[in-house]
Amino acid sequence: MKSIKILVIMAFAIIFAQCGTQNPEKSGTTAEQKDKSQTEQSSQDQEEKQQAQKQEKEDRRLNPLEDPKFGADSAARRECLENLVYMNDRYKEENWEKAMRGLRYIRKNCPEARKNTYIRGANILQEMIEKHKGKEKEQYRDTLMNLYDQRIKHFGEEGKVLGYKGYYMIRYGGDAQKAYDILKKSMKKRENDSPGFVAVTFMNVSSQLNEAGVLTNKKTIADFNRCMDIFNTKIENASSKKKKDEAKENKSKIETIFTNSEAVSCDALVNTFKPKFESNPDDVDLLKKISSLLKEVECTEETKFYVTVSEKLYEKEPSADAAADLAELLAGKEKFKRALNYYKEAIKHSEDSTEIGKYAHTAGLINLTGKIDDPYAAAKMGVKAKNHRPDWSKSYTLLAKAYGSIENCASFKKDINKKERKMFYSKTIYWAAVDMLNKAKPLAEDDSEIDKLISNFKSQFPQTSDAFFVGFQKGDSYEIECLKQNGLPGYKTTIRTID
Repeated sequence: MKSIKILVIMAFAIIFAQCGTQNPEKSGTTAEQKDKSQTEQSSQDQEEKQQAQKQEKEDRRLNPLEDPKFGADSAARRECLENLVYMNDRYKEENWEKAMRGLRYIRKNCPEARKNTYIRGANILQEMIEKHKGKEKEQYRDTLMNLYDQRIKHFGEEGKVLGYKGYYMIRYGGDAQKAYDILKKSMKKRENDSPGFVAVTFMNVSSQLNEAGVLTNKKTIADFNRCMDIFNTKIENASSKKKKDEAKENKSKIETIFTNSEAVSCDALVNTFKPKFESNPDDVDLLKKISSLLKEVECTEETKFYVTVSEKLYEKEPSADAAADLAELLAGKEKFKRALNYYKEAIKHSEDSTEIGKYAHTAGLINLTGKIDDPYAAAKMGVKAKNHRPDWSKSYTLLAKAYGSIENCASFKKDINKKERKMFYSKTIYWAAVDMLNKAKPLAEDDSEIDKLISNFKSQFPQTSDAFFVGFQKGDSYEIECLKQNGLPGYKTTIRTID
């Protein structure tokens, strides 16, 4: 238990770093505090205050001396009213010790009189907790917890109030397991309406209890999934940009807590989700959840399970992004043929020229690897990259590398029977390579690599005598026929020699 209490303090520090220290129910916040707090926690505060103000206006229409909630007879009702007024006046003066007297009386003698007793009573007790230490602090904390129970008993809103109770139990060093159970119950009651500060606190406590050995990895992973479901729903159903941004921010906090948790290991995630996948491999929502989670905690490289899930998800819902993710993953594992297939799929499904150019460029580079070694296929991808991204230097650099890797450009000449003829025709492809690099050069931020390639390819140009031997001379126009013969666009250039 001692280790858990230490973890509670750690959790408390993390929670406040992420949620802020503003009281989610406090009525008297300053303008500066309001400006600084734009979280969902402050939104809950405003909602609570507005509800209390509305109730107060309705209460004014009633005569407390005729209201049985204030007491059994007129004398009891008058005394209850006097204590209520006394508590509210001392509250406004921030005289918390004297406000406590009125609060104690109302809770004991007329607990159903006003809901605001519990809202302001919580504020009073929080101030008293902050002012005291040791046993007195613990006593005020226990009183605050009892106040929340009493509020639920007389005014309902169990899900909402349990959220406050669990949050402040952690804030003021209470029992982590109890706080966890309370927050979990609150979230179950409120479903997808759970506020950010409750879910973030819950995830923090779940993570800390997991590290203490109280919760299993499986339970903490389940808690993470529950929190993510809440904020994904909030993002999808947000009625304003502000609410959507708040939900995204809280979702990010949940992800950060989880990815830093000891519950997160590739083995733990696979052990949790593999049986679910195997029992229901066609559940698209499950596939998305598994894929997203494994990607979030960077388990994509270490497990075949991610590839299996991703391929199944792609089969169910093909998209450019899904295909590109799979292609990148498979390329990293040197599964180049499968990677190329998915890059082709990504190109097929994409409508974004920038992305198509990027996919084609990467596929082209893969075609140039030793395990594939298909420069004509690389050149075709280079043409596609150039067509979609004509202002991108890498499109032309890829084409240059592909052209420069072609070794059989003379093979289409069936009548070649002399070494000199073959040597000339096989070197014509380097003119095209240099042409592409000259186009890439003004588009590149750093042209040092391009200069090296130009120098290398120029050194492969034929000599003037080689050109003369086959009936050509420097400056003549020439069409590189081997490109057209291999399914590429015909390309005309100018004859150049090394000398």
